[in-house]
Amino acid sequence: VITQDDVVLCFSKSGNNTETIDLVRQIKKIKINLIGITSEKDSFLGKKSDKLIVYKIEKEACPNNLAPTTSTSIQLLIGDTIAICLMYLKGFKTEDFVKYHPSGTLGKKLTLTVKDLVNEDLIPGINFNSKFKDAIEEISSKMYGATAILKSKKVVGIITDGDVRRTIKNYKDPLELNVSKIMSHKPKIIDSKTLASDALKIMNNNKITQIIVVEKGSYLGMVHMHQILNSGI
Repeated sequence: VITQDDVVLCFSKSGNNTETIDLVRQIKKIKINLIGITSEKDSFLGKKSDKLIVYKIEKEACPNNLAPTTSTSIQLLIGDTIAICLMYLKGFKTEDFVKYHPSGTLGKKLTLTVKDLVNEDLIPGINFNSKFKDAIEEISSKMYGATAILKSKKVVGIITDGDVRRTIKNYKDPLELNVSKIMSHKPKIIDSKTLASDALKIMNNNKITQIIVVEKGSYLGMVHMHQILNSGI
């Protein structure tokens, strides 16, 4: 349904085909502003438009110069240009895009945070005073390929499955080792408000498959790369 508060953009290469003529007559009958976009200035569409955009092409890309190819590409370009100009004029921001396009891949990239992906039932973490055998059990049961090392709810390190392999290789009997001796002391940590798409970039740049999430400085959980990819981003 269109009203007199609307503006109609009408695209037609010739501006004289039956469908365009019928549509234009109806639009003018109910006194709606019409912007015509055509390659023929003197066409029916050209003469009846309140505002007119005329484009010129030498021929269609179609080998027979029949099927609309070049003309449709130009129309698409003009339409996108108008849309971008309106975005600038209206001050259309990222927040507006999220509001009107909340779902789909684009919407998720702008709204989905790592907090949304943290599984509260699977939070890998053990105490700073735990043993290496505890780390192995935690990594195996939570299935993130790593566990956070905690001291008073603060993250002080991480042990990954890579650390496990290296420890088994380097120590004859490592099960009773304190985790503080084998953990990585500077794990990658992100805030819970971080967008999942940004977290994925951080993981790719640092060649890691999981990342620690904190909220107000306290450990919240862990997010694996597969969780982000499976979310549809």
